[in-house]
Formats: sequence, structure tokens, C-alpha cells
Amino acid sequence: MIYEGKAKTLAYFDNPNLLLMKFKDQMTALNGKKTVEVPGKGQVSKKISHYLFQKLELNGINTHFVSEFSEDSLVVKNLKMIPLEVVLRRRAAGSFYKKMNYHFGYLFNEPLIEFYLKNDHLNDPLVTEDFLIKEKIISQDLLRQIKNQSLVILQNLDLIFKKSKLELVDIKLEFGITEDVDGEVRLFLADELSPDNFRVWDQFVLSNHIESQTSSKSKLHEALSSLSLDKDLFRNDLYNKDPVFMYQIYDSVYKKIIESSQN
Repeated sequence: MIYEGKAKTLAYFDNPNLLLMKFKDQMTALNGKKTVEVPGKGQVSKKISHYLFQKLELNGINTHFVSEFSEDSLVVKNLKMIPLEVVLRRRAAGSFYKKMNYHFGYLFNEPLIEFYLKNDHLNDPLVTEDFLIKEKIISQDLLRQIKNQSLVILQNLDLIFKKSKLELVDIKLEFGITEDVDGEVRLFLADELSPDNFRVWDQFVLSNHIESQTSSKSKLHEALSSLSLDKDLFRNDLYNKDPVFMYQIYDSVYKKIIESSQN
């Protein structure tokens, strides 16, 4: 094993250019300070990621996905990872909502892009584009590519979720690169695509309860309990301390996107 994170492990495969990515049953929040074992979560997170990576690949987006390996594992490309978390926000929720004076669920005129430096010791601080370029963490050209590609990924996923009667609220993306002998750099979407790193809401609940009113901060938990289909239920203790419930939520997302693809 070469890496063990809060939700996945990476191990060398039989080819040095490939890695085995195994999804764990562990669910975490608050930078790992809050954890719970959710039986089956690894399998369903892998299924969602597998499906969405394939869809993006079909639409011309380079991802690190290579093939399935087992019920909870994928074979992925061995990339040089960029130490950034790219957060795209379509609606006001999560940390943005808590800090800013927007009503819960507010739809931005255009998606917002934020950059967070991957550093657990610093709790992944928010950083500016100026900082990233001037501190030579990333080149201006590569940052431009990441921004453009992120918006294309967001647009593709938004269409998939809308067809599934789901509302994509925000998502955290990570990227890696390969570099050939001539110095040509290729960018790939990496990490995972699951309710661990994106927020999705039930479209019916959104249209009937949230869009029709301005939700105050005091009603946040009440709204989330009927709206959220992701890790927010665990973050905010809205899962009745029942890990099986969290598995069922993740599985419902998978079933919705699969069923919509068959219609």
C-alpha cells in the first residue's frame, strides 16, 4: 500500500503505471475527527464513481479510471497528483452558506470555483489563484486548464443528475498529471465521484420546500433532513446514528442515476 486516506487506499498494481484504488466502508467528517463504519459504503461509492467516470470518459473528459477490479476497487492511472482541492459551487450550502449572507439553497448566477491547498495539518486552507501561481505550486497554464476542465465536468455531471431528478449543489474535484519524455503534460480527473465529495439534493423536495421560501439558519437541519442525499446527513447528525441508513442514502443515489440511464 502506498497511501491510506480517510475513504480510500491506493496500492501498486502489476503495472507501475497503474494503481489499485480500494474504497473503504469508513465515513468521516470534520477532517477525520468524526468517523463511523458503514457496511457496504465502499462498494456503493465504487459503483457510483465507476459509472460517472465512464460517462465523463464517453464525453471526452480524461479521468484516471482504467477498469473495474472488484466490488469495492478500481484500477486507476498512477498520476502525479496536484496538491489542490477544486470546489465548484452551484448553490449556497455547507461552509459557504454558514459564512455568507445568502439564503440556504441560493442558486448562483454562475458556478463559483474555490481552491483549497491539500494539507491536513492546516485543515486544507482556502487559497487564491495569485498564491498558487506566485508560490509556484502550479503554472498559470495548468491552472487555466483545471478551471476550464472543472466547469466542463460540472456541466456534464449536472446533466446526469438532473435526468436522475437530483440537484447537484457542489462538488470537490482533484486532478493529476502525466508528463511524457517530450515534456507534454496531460491533465486527468482523479480521486472519486460519490456522495462523499459531492452534495446532491432531491429535486422534488427542493422545488416544493426550498425554492419557495428563504430558509433561515435555524431551519438548516430541518431542510437537510428531507433534502440531502449525501454525507451532510452524517456531518449534521441527521442519520439517527444508524450506519445502515447512510448506506441506503448512497445506494439510492446510485439507483437513481442507473434507472435514469435506462429510460
